Amino acid sequence: MAELYSGHMRQRIHGFGPVVDSTAKILILGSIPSDESLRRGEYYGHPRNRFWPLMETLFGIPVISSYRLRLDMLTKAGIALWDVLDSCDRMGSLDADIVSETYHDFGSFLCAYSGIAKILCNGAKAYESFLHGTASMQTTERFVSLRIERLPSTSPANAAYSMSRLIEAWTTAFGYGFAEGVDVLLRLREND
Repeated sequence: MAELYSGHMRQRIHGFGPVVDSTAKILILGSIPSDESLRRGEYYGHPRNRFWPLMETLFGIPVISSYRLRLDMLTKAGIALWDVLDSCDRMGSLDADIVSETYHDFGSFLCAYSGIAKILCNGAKAYESFLHGTASMQTTERFVSLRIERLPSTSPANAAYSMSRLIEAWTTAFGYGFAEGVDVLLRLREND
């Protein structure tokens, strides 16, 4: 249900399901999809979001590939995608405008995908919301075993970070997972 705030409509929005399989080692978390991403039905669907160009640079996943192929290539590289928030009220697409958050069930998710060892949060809102939404499980063995990192957002609203700074920060965060992902993609290309 939409509510009127200062002449604008605030809508209840719901995110997407996870993109994951049993081989996932790294989970990339956003906050919740932008209006344009929701319209397109795609993670990081805004044409100015730098997520997919970043994945092209880091893993050789062509931005011009179909959305389904890009997701398949990420999955084969051991990378899962999801958002922290299941739903929220938001006016526009900015994380700063998010209110009335509900969170995904990360306890069940992380038990189901026990190979996930690292969580990369795409921006401050994803990181802060993840810590808030998982507060009750932060002393569990599963949670303590995770490496959780806050990375600079790929959103076009994060103009303070150039693409070269994003590449540097994200490359460092992938660490050993980056090399494994590149190896997987090279093997995939050899088999094509």
